[in-house]
Amino acid sequence: MLFVDDPVRGNPLRPTADAIRALDGEEWLSTILIDHLLQTTLKGCVPDHVLIGSSDCYSYFSTYNDKLDKHDCADTVQTMRGGLQAYAKSEFRYISAACHQGHFFVVDVTFDSRHPAIFKQVNVYDSLSITSRRRATAVLGRLQRFLSGFCFHGLDHNLLLLEKQDYVVQQAVFRNCPKQNNSHDCGLFVLGALREALYRGLSSNAEWATLENVSSFFPAFLPPVRNEPSPEQDGALVHDTGPEDEEPKEDEEVVAETHPENFTHDVEDEIFERKYSEPSQVFQTVEELMVVINDYQEASGNSLAIRRSRGSSRAFACISQAELFIPGRFWPKGTAGRYHPQAGKL
Repeated sequence: MLFVDDPVRGNPLRPTADAIRALDGEEWLSTILIDHLLQTTLKGCVPDHVLIGSSDCYSYFSTYNDKLDKHDCADTVQTMRGGLQAYAKSEFRYISAACHQGHFFVVDVTFDSRHPAIFKQVNVYDSLSITSRRRATAVLGRLQRFLSGFCFHGLDHNLLLLEKQDYVVQQAVFRNCPKQNNSHDCGLFVLGALREALYRGLSSNAEWATLENVSSFFPAFLPPVRNEPSPEQDGALVHDTGPEDEEPKEDEEVVAETHPENFTHDVEDEIFERKYSEPSQVFQTVEELMVVINDYQEASGNSLAIRRSRGSSRAFACISQAELFIPGRFWPKGTAGRYHPQAGKL
């Protein structure tokens, strides 16, 4: 029995003309198109222990898990368990370009029912950064119940999954990956993140497995814009210190970064306008700025992803789900950083 409608091992998928046409514009991609692209690029090169889940896995898990609560589905559940308990006999790595609430992200989970901890690794890659935790929790929670109710039913270690319903979420590590700067490219980003995760797991050629090389498969996949963290800072922001002797010009408190092509920034945000209409604020570190950003996120429900906006400067751009562009500049190490939020309709 296929694990989560594995597109690589399943029947050929045929996306509609409209689904394909979405690639040629600023539109959201469909789950069947993502699964079709994975099927055509990965078919025949995925080992038996790697399982590629359908990008519609959230609906799949929900449909299966609902049957666990219905008495009239008891016979059906037993039949399903018979076909799925093969996945409890050895270690498997489950990777999916999951879609939830209109957004794609990658989950990468290695599980083994014979291991006391069950989950050996749980990684999440999301091009919208902070919002990933909420979406990933929904998908991973349903994955855990699916494994517990069907694949691991009756096994000793399954008691851990039954007692701690958020166990897999607690194991999750949210990994660095490129961040999108619009509302429609998550499908392309998720393909790049998934291919990178696959390649690093299947190849010993670490020099080849870079985001730049992976993104070359997809021309519309924007260049990486992340800061490279040290091993102990995975997922953290890193300062671009620059030369110590460079001093800011007196009239250079605010730097308006060039907006990416096709970037829209005409969305009103009353909370943003109310909270950030005060004069310029001065920060010594990125961490101080993050306090202000977190305050806005809690009040508004929006998320702001901070990234380096130009490799040649110490300028950072904040880009939110609401497509607000917030320019700022951080001076060389040892000098004060100045940050001036632009309020209102940007």
